[in-house]
Amino acid sequence: MLGDDVSQASVDAAKNPGGALIELDRIGVEFDGVSVLQDLSLTIHRKDFACVLGGSGVGKTTLLRVLAGLQKISYGYLRMKNKALRVALVAQNPTLLPWRTIVSNVASGITKEGMDKQAKLQLAREKLDIVGLADKYGMYPKELSGGMQQRVAIARALASEPDVILMDEPFSALDENLRSYLGAFLLDLWAREELTIVFNTHSVEEASVLASRALVVTRDAERTQINDLEQWPGAYQEYAVRLQQPARDTYRTAIAAVLGKANVLMG
Repeated sequence: MLGDDVSQASVDAAKNPGGALIELDRIGVEFDGVSVLQDLSLTIHRKDFACVLGGSGVGKTTLLRVLAGLQKISYGYLRMKNKALRVALVAQNPTLLPWRTIVSNVASGITKEGMDKQAKLQLAREKLDIVGLADKYGMYPKELSGGMQQRVAIARALASEPDVILMDEPFSALDENLRSYLGAFLLDLWAREELTIVFNTHSVEEASVLASRALVVTRDAERTQINDLEQWPGAYQEYAVRLQQPARDTYRTAIAAVLGKANVLMG
């Protein structure tokens, strides 16, 4: 469920056309009179894999917090497909409880009413199976590698059965090989489970492989703008084509060009 802060903002539960799940309409976020997001508009559609890029301090994490219902907007409108829209957040740090087993950690993310403990544990096992950790149910976080811990965090997000998964640079602390492996894993998972993902990253390479949409955030004195580069409209089932080098190189170049302009504006 989205938090109470969102309901205090301008939430419009009317149905959105075209598979839209969340729409931001000229929103702003201010902290002590300082604008972090200004006049920003964005629509997240069902089955998007949207990678958000931009320089440090441009507001990427604040944007995710708005979408998660953790940050009130100062002005503008936040429209959702319905008031029961479920959003899960996967952070840079897996934030697993060290005294709980892996299956118990995943079950802790289940908030569905009417489910008893055994039902939650069964659902947690199913989600761990999906992320390839079927043999790790009884282990503790300290017994797992960093990549496995992040997969547990993804399983915990899946266990809440979200409409949208928000990911804030979830692989940034991992080495390059593990990052590439988890990126391929996440891309496959997104296609198989028909997920909707908004993924913050600083990596043009990562976005060029993962994104169905690359959202490059720029900001000037008057507004925050989303440069929306759509790569594979409607082609989520054809995700493997993204691994083809010529197509990926072309998309990487397009993202880098827009991101380069954004960094000039930021500088």
